[in-house]
Amino acid sequence: MSQANLLRIGEVHALLRADFPDIELSKIRYYEEQGLVEPQRSRKGYRLYSDRDCECLREAFRLTTEENVSLRNARLRLIDLGLLDQAAAPVAARRAAREAVAPSVSATIPVVANWKPAVLSVASTSAAPEVEPDLFSVSNTASTTFTHHQLLSMTGLLDGEVAALVSSGILQPGTSMGEVSYTSTDLTMASLARKLLARGVDVRLLSAIRRSAEREVGVIEDMTLVIRENAHLHGVDTIRDQVATVASGVAELRAALFDRALSQYLGE
Repeated sequence: MSQANLLRIGEVHALLRADFPDIELSKIRYYEEQGLVEPQRSRKGYRLYSDRDCECLREAFRLTTEENVSLRNARLRLIDLGLLDQAAAPVAARRAAREAVAPSVSATIPVVANWKPAVLSVASTSAAPEVEPDLFSVSNTASTTFTHHQLLSMTGLLDGEVAALVSSGILQPGTSMGEVSYTSTDLTMASLARKLLARGVDVRLLSAIRRSAEREVGVIEDMTLVIRENAHLHGVDTIRDQVATVASGVAELRAALFDRALSQYLGE
């Protein structure tokens, strides 16, 4: 699309205020940071929004303000609606943490960390209401990392398969000493993906599994909003345990629903 047909952020703000009078300009920038829209940039660095970008923002604001959908779930809804490309992603603190991990080391047995609740957000009490700070910090204490060559040799994957897994978000490599590195979690993901690929599964379809997992965590985030809003009344460990209990219940229900749906699909 010609840049002449694109809108600057101020024009988008004025356009959206017709439907959302209270929207602030900063919130449009914040939604971009959270991966809910991905505008183009001019040669001078100005944001340029297409009609699709405007519709994407309009739907994002509708979901979050009218349906109280979390930002995580809103992004997934936008992808499902075709308003947002899957490649659009929020600025991940977890990815930033990986940039500072220790140098890659060799290991014969990967250490897989125990599952913990994903990062959840609470409403901010600061002057900028659009910011959602993390209640639970992400632990990144595991120092074992793997080079690209080690990942290939330990999993049997090909370069093209690893590239596709990274593109689909199954693998989330960082950098260590200026080189691409993978964590124990990445190694586990790669090994599990390899089993499916060996059965002839198209690697491009695996991103649907990732989106399903992210959507489920988004549902847990919505379910535990009241619990997390009362964090000031309880310790973080207590809140974490309560969220983990809800997550466990969701996992059990999902497993039962999955078994039923699979049985119906197989005609059992």
